[in-house]
Formats: sequence, C-alpha cells, structure tokens
Amino acid sequence: GGGGGGGGFFFVFIFFFFFFLTFWTESNQEPGRETGDIIIVLDEKEHNVFTRKGADLKINMEIELSEALCGLKRIIRTLDDRQLVISTHAGDVIKHGDVKVVLNEGMPHHKNPFDKGRLIINFKVRFPVSHFLPEPKLEQLSKLLPPPSQDPEKMDTEQDPEDYLEAELEDIDPETENRRRRMSGHGGGYSDRTRIRMEGGGPGVSCQTQ
Repeated sequence: GGGGGGGGFFFVFIFFFFFFLTFWTESNQEPGRETGDIIIVLDEKEHNVFTRKGADLKINMEIELSEALCGLKRIIRTLDDRQLVISTHAGDVIKHGDVKVVLNEGMPHHKNPFDKGRLIINFKVRFPVSHFLPEPKLEQLSKLLPPPSQDPEKMDTEQDPEDYLEAELEDIDPETENRRRRMSGHGGGYSDRTRIRMEGGGPGVSCQTQ
C-alpha cells in the first residue's frame, strides 16, 4: 500500500530505557480499512562514562586526595564532543561521596530542546597507598592538616599506663569474612532467637537475686 500522508503527529512514550515513538495513522493505507500507526522502538545504548536519569546525566569521577584538598581542574568531554572544564575554588574541599551539579549540561527536555537537564558528578576521592611518605614527611604533613579529635599526647595522665590495652588493626579479607558469615548462619554462632533469650531474659532464662 501507499505511504500515509505527511504531517501526521506523533507521540513519545518512555519506559525505562526504551523510547516508543508512535506516528498516528501513518502506516499503510488500504481502501475500506482503518489506517494503523507506525511505532518505532528506540533502545538506549549504554555509555561507558555517562548514565541517564530522566533529563539528567550522571558521571562518577575519581580524584586524588591532593585535588580534593588543594583544588581541582578537570576536562569532561560531553556527548556532543565539547570539552567542559570544571574546577573548584581555592580553599574548597571535596569529600569522598560529594555530589556536585553543572546546570544545563544534561539531556534536552522533550518538546523543549533548549532546556536541558543537569550534569551530576559523583566524586570518589582516591587515597594514597600505605607508607607513601617517610615518617619525617608524615609529621610535617600532620602539622598542616586539622588536629586529631583525640590527641594521644593529652590522654588522661591520671590513668595508669598499665591499664591501657594496645590493640592492632588488621585488614579484613572479604572471602574469609564471607566464609565466616556462612558458617555463622549454619550453627557456627548464636542464632537471633538465642541472642534474644540471653540478652532479654526470655523463656528458659531465670534471674535470681539474693
């Protein structure tokens, strides 16, 4: 059959990552039959840098600790191949997990292409590896940073030093930790009900006072 007449109007329906474009009464036309619609399904291709949420674009950006503390200047290549320069002001500190936005750098809004969403930047601060500086330089760095909330040199002097217990921090191996949890879930530890009875004095636990 022949193609439909030009100028038919269309409807856009967005469902998750699929776009349905419907052109009303624009399919094949046959005498004595109702003209159907043309439905075009657009599947959104995943991008290796940006993710879309509505009209907003989201990006994860890893920065060094020096950039987080002393200032940052980065270039983001946009989807339309522009080079967007972002920077922080002197003295601004970016914390791990901070979220910043750049207005009008997202996707165009439907029916209003000149009105765009936001570019949302989720910052991840990359900390240096252990022993990245010798101890003398670490002491110099410590003097430049804010003081600790608890100064070891100002601990309670009336406390007998022998009463302190030195504890050493150890790294956790994720695989070992998962095995420990699985064993705990199969009788290797107290169940929730046992713990409630022990702590709450439930059935089977009696307390006597003299």
